Amino acid sequence: MRVFDNHVWMSVAKPIASLLIAQLEDEGLVDVNQTVASYVTDAEGTNWESIKIIDVLNMQTGLDLVEDASQRANKNSGFARFMLAEAGLANADGQLQSHDEALFAIGPLKPPGKAFEYSSANTQMLGLIIEAVTGERLADVITKRLWMKVGMQGDAQLGLSPQGNGIIHGLVSSRLMDLARFGLLYTQSWGVVANERLVSAPALSKIYSSGAVANYTKGTIGRRMAAIFGESGITNAYQWDAVFTDGDIYKGGMNGQGLYISPADDIVIAWFANGYTATPVEAIARSLVKTLAPE
Repeated sequence: MRVFDNHVWMSVAKPIASLLIAQLEDEGLVDVNQTVASYVTDAEGTNWESIKIIDVLNMQTGLDLVEDASQRANKNSGFARFMLAEAGLANADGQLQSHDEALFAIGPLKPPGKAFEYSSANTQMLGLIIEAVTGERLADVITKRLWMKVGMQGDAQLGLSPQGNGIIHGLVSSRLMDLARFGLLYTQSWGVVANERLVSAPALSKIYSSGAVANYTKGTIGRRMAAIFGESGITNAYQWDAVFTDGDIYKGGMNGQGLYISPADDIVIAWFANGYTATPVEAIARSLVKTLAPE
């Protein structure tokens, strides 16, 4: 890649949605302890209706939307149907659903708040909440609240579903250094790239406090993270895959890319990839931070 080439973030984009929700929280426009249907009227009468936004943020809705290899391969799963609709393809019943229809049709699996069960469908719901609260298209919200306020080197793109939904859970693309600049917003050096603080102290505090250690390893991603890092006490929160006891945070994306941030040590490590490595890069990033961090 050249320094001015864009690369798709995939799931590393998910914290963009949680940052926007946190900003709306700071402004009193969103209460994450309220339900999805409190803001998205189309959720009324669906299984999303009574799910609290905090459970969507922390990926513990209890809905049948689990995202892993087995559910991707099972065309009858709620997640597979959601992704087929996102690509404009018919589901296992031969039905061509819109992106929203497939999202709202996802069924129940267990009570909410019990397990960290990763799914891009959660992030897409956050996107609908953001649009409902702001009255603007997602791309415009990202432009006004994030991209225009940071000294980015280049433009970013947001991919759309056939329905026209911004695919906030993964189809953001930018230069690598602009991904790193996004990460810097979570550190004490945010002023290097922005004229105003976009990740507030309360927002960062909620990332640290809202996760549940007991829920973390009840899903595939949590168990994988715990094994990679070889640590206990890790949680997930606000769309971040790993929140460490020392305050570091990590978010990964499909095919091995990621963003590792140490707010206390003022270090950001960002990487793109098109495949996984024998030694997980996220583990290398954490080790590197511990080496570089001042005593």
